[in-house]
Amino acid sequence: MFRRTLACALILTLSWTGWAWAAGPAFAQEPPKQLSYEETMARLDRFMELIEELRSHVDRSQFDLDALLDKLDYDADGIIKFVNEEIYFEQYPGLLRSAHGTLMSRAGNSLDQSVLLARLLKDAGYEARVARGKLPREEAELLIAEIPKPRTSVGIFVDGSAAEQIFAQLTSLAGIPETAAKIELEDLTRHGLDEATSLHAAARQEADSIQRKLEIVGGQLDRRESLQEIQQEARDYFWVLYRPDTSAWRDIHPAFGSTGHTPEVDADESYSDGIPEALQHRVRLQVFLERSIGQSVEKVPLSGPWERPAANLIEAPLVYNNTPVRPPGAVDSLQGLFSDSDVFVPTLNGVAASDLAFDVVGNTIPMMAVQDAASELFRNMSDKTDQASSAIANLGAASETGKTSARELRALWVNLDLTAPDGRKRSYRQDIWPRRGMRCGGSEIGPECSKTDRISAIRRTLASQISLAVATGSFPATYVLDKVLERIIDNRTLLQLQLDPQRASDLEEWSHLEGVDTNWLGYLPLFDAFDHSRSQARIYRGVPSLVAFRQAINDQGQLSLSLDVMTNLKRAIKSTATGPALAQSELIAEGVWETLMENLFLANSQETALNRALPISRSGATLEEVAVVHDISGISSLNLSDEARHSLERDLTQGYSVILPKESDFVSEQQVEWFRVDPRTGETLGMAVDGRGGALEYLGKLLVGIVLVAPIYVAGCLLLGGELSFCVLAVGKTAAVIGVGAVAVALSVFGAITFTPSEAY
Repeated sequence: MFRRTLACALILTLSWTGWAWAAGPAFAQEPPKQLSYEETMARLDRFMELIEELRSHVDRSQFDLDALLDKLDYDADGIIKFVNEEIYFEQYPGLLRSAHGTLMSRAGNSLDQSVLLARLLKDAGYEARVARGKLPREEAELLIAEIPKPRTSVGIFVDGSAAEQIFAQLTSLAGIPETAAKIELEDLTRHGLDEATSLHAAARQEADSIQRKLEIVGGQLDRRESLQEIQQEARDYFWVLYRPDTSAWRDIHPAFGSTGHTPEVDADESYSDGIPEALQHRVRLQVFLERSIGQSVEKVPLSGPWERPAANLIEAPLVYNNTPVRPPGAVDSLQGLFSDSDVFVPTLNGVAASDLAFDVVGNTIPMMAVQDAASELFRNMSDKTDQASSAIANLGAASETGKTSARELRALWVNLDLTAPDGRKRSYRQDIWPRRGMRCGGSEIGPECSKTDRISAIRRTLASQISLAVATGSFPATYVLDKVLERIIDNRTLLQLQLDPQRASDLEEWSHLEGVDTNWLGYLPLFDAFDHSRSQARIYRGVPSLVAFRQAINDQGQLSLSLDVMTNLKRAIKSTATGPALAQSELIAEGVWETLMENLFLANSQETALNRALPISRSGATLEEVAVVHDISGISSLNLSDEARHSLERDLTQGYSVILPKESDFVSEQQVEWFRVDPRTGETLGMAVDGRGGALEYLGKLLVGIVLVAPIYVAGCLLLGGELSFCVLAVGKTAAVIGVGAVAVALSVFGAITFTPSEAY
């Protein structure tokens, strides 16, 4: 109860907006006290002191290797005992999480467990290396049986009572009466639990409908990944060779740590300086451009391949931008920069990802030319060449609408390859500028679209930012809270600027500020919050998951957010009376839940999220009215737009089965219209018409809401630890309050002063 109250207190204290929680007393409806600027700054100083003090009590040993070593006093026996007893076993091939990710997940396969143990021992000053051998079949079966067993949860703070006192001071700072806060907390707790129960039930109902339909048309899931195959996989076994001094090497088996069993296995090889690339899960990224010249279409690599181990990418997302080259005489604003720029540089995490830049009609230009006056010459020559080519291509055209530009940027996308240790590769595409389905003057871009409108649409779309989050395991609440608090602290200057009406529009100062991107920490942990108590199955990632979070600008100058789960393949193993067994039907439920979270994160109500995420329940279709399509021929009779047909064909070509109501009209790009299910694994995901997740648009970008309100909502929910889903609706509503609601939040914490929202660029 303490953790639940703590979480709700954090939400109430820092994020109270007065809008409907269906909760109760309107103690926040009293007008905030009028404060001077000096009083507001003093309150901000106190607020930051409390946030820093709160962060000092976070138990960093759950995600920080150095903090863990300090806690264990660099003692070898204590290190070995910790890994043996508190890092659980999960089977998957190769190095997926490494030391840091294994600590955060509190679980890993024998290789990741051994890498963590060896790293801790070496950092503590001992000799250690990772050994590899062939495990007997019976002992591999013993390991697999450990996976679904219950696990012990851990607390969030080193000193919970001290954290509670800090929350009380934050509540006082916000001016919330103690008695009213207690009443509101109880109502909020009850309301949150009811809504979480409703969400779980809705997801389970949709998943059961999908499962029953699959059984009707084709029997059980095609279980090509059998339990025996996973057991065989576990025979490729790793452990640690360690010695505290010059004595003989000792064998330490962290995978068997909780069983007390010592396996009989001989080392075939060992690694002391790192794990070979052949044993790693790897992520490869490359940017491509497609352009048309006359009647021909060509695909151009815009960047070279960028590749890293997946285990290295769990700390922060890969952020892709198209950075505009500032043209001479451009308007001194973000809006003017993007409306005037024709040349862009692809960047990854703020660094040029290529030695090529590109322009809005698909030409490429060496970076050296972009950096000097040659860029203006290139721009002029490109425009003249395009005009000449267009004139030749349009000779004989019957009308103006029949004329087309000879040179056109057709597509720009990021290609992501996930390579497993056995060499198997899965490829995914994240479109930046997809010509298909893009709008021009209210209709899809085509011959009737003028060059000016088309270029305007391209510029606007290129202004988007895509954060590609890679997840290899789970994220502890402690880690997420620490990062959220870090973001608030790092953005103190930004908050101060926003609270100062004389400086709130000073974009030059804002441009020099850096913060920690925590959006991905809001949604990735929520995907793991589904209630699998019905089956008692253990659900975990055995390959990397990819999620794209896009921020773009629409043609009204509004900020548009979209969330796209690109791949969410997991493993599910449950205990039965006869031993462990696969629980692939639970992966269907997991996929439905992730689709619901994908929409709830962006929706402003549970009803909206349900309508967008659950097409079978939304349509009211009976199982007889639900179609299961296994190949392209099965969609020939459906009434589809070109965009929907393209997306469906892509899913079917990749081996997915598609489940959808037979009477689907595919009228809305903002709704999930079908589920794709991999019959080989049970991987399930809801898909929209354009093949991506849902989107939310709101006017303005009130930065005090972005850096304060949203992170605190996320932190409040994640403080619940194992009860994460109880407060999931709070995170789902975060985006809805960032706009107008953020003003009320700031008023309740910092007092009533004049706010100037940042421009909608």
